[in-house]
Amino acid sequence: MKNLQAHKRDDIQWNGYDMEELRYQRAYTLAKLEIQKEKLTGGFKQIYDSSAGIMGNGIMKKMISGLSYFDYAILAFRLGKRVYKMFRK
Repeated sequence: MKNLQAHKRDDIQWNGYDMEELRYQRAYTLAKLEIQKEKLTGGFKQIYDSSAGIMGNGIMKKMISGLSYFDYAILAFRLGKRVYKMFRK
């Protein structure tokens, strides 16, 4: 497989990537995306599992049951902002 190094600016004859390089970049990007999704899912599951056993039914369950739709919207916005910053890199 070809090395995907950045091409020099003085190379005027560059005609772009070939199909093999594009497929490689696409697969690489999708793999990175999948890894980040797994990290997020694993982190949330770990937080939920660790807090479920605290004080009877769990503090997390009591907090979630007391949230309004507005609170959910704020949490979704904050989470979306963090995910956006993570994928922007």
